[in-house]
Amino acid sequence: MPIDNKVKTVFAALNNNFQAVQADSGLGSLGWWPEEGNHDCLVTDVNMQDSTFKQKDGQTFPGFEIQFSYQLINDPGQDEPRRWVGAPIRLPADMNALTDQGAKTRAEIELRRLKGHLTTCLRREPQDIGSALADLSHRLETTDAVIAVVVKCQYDTAKDGRQYRKEFLQKTLSA
Repeated sequence: MPIDNKVKTVFAALNNNFQAVQADSGLGSLGWWPEEGNHDCLVTDVNMQDSTFKQKDGQTFPGFEIQFSYQLINDPGQDEPRRWVGAPIRLPADMNALTDQGAKTRAEIELRRLKGHLTTCLRREPQDIGSALADLSHRLETTDAVIAVVVKCQYDTAKDGRQYRKEFLQKTLSA
C-alpha cells in the first residue's frame, strides 16, 4: 500500500525528532535492567549533563542530571555480562528556588541517593558534589580502576500502574 503524500510530509517534519529518540522495545526508557534485588556490579561510567527540574505545577528550574552505568559481574547464560544504565538523578541547581513542597521532597530524596552513590563509590562521605564527581570520573577513566559494588534494583509501581525503577548502591565489593 503506497503512503499518502500528506503522511510523507508529516513524516518528513518528524524526522529530526525521530532520529534523536532511542528505539523502545518495551523495556522502558532505561532499557534492560536486572531483576529486582541485589546484584554485584562494576560501575562503568557516570554521565553528567544540564537538565531541567520540573514541579507538578509545570514550573521548570535549571538543573542537572547524573546517571550511573553498570555491568553485572556474574551474568549466567550470557556470553558477556550485560551492561545497564541506572535511573537518572535529576536535581535543581538551586533547591531554595523550588516553590512546591513535593518537588522539594523529591529533590532531597534524589540528593540523598546521589550522596549514597558517591559515598559508596569513593569509600568516604563527600562534602562537595563537584569535587566528588570529578574524583569519581577520574577513577573511572583510569584503566586499572575497578569500582565493584552491590547494587539494589528497586521497582516501584505508582497508583496509575506505571513502574518506576531506581538503583541504590549498598556497599563496595573490592579494595
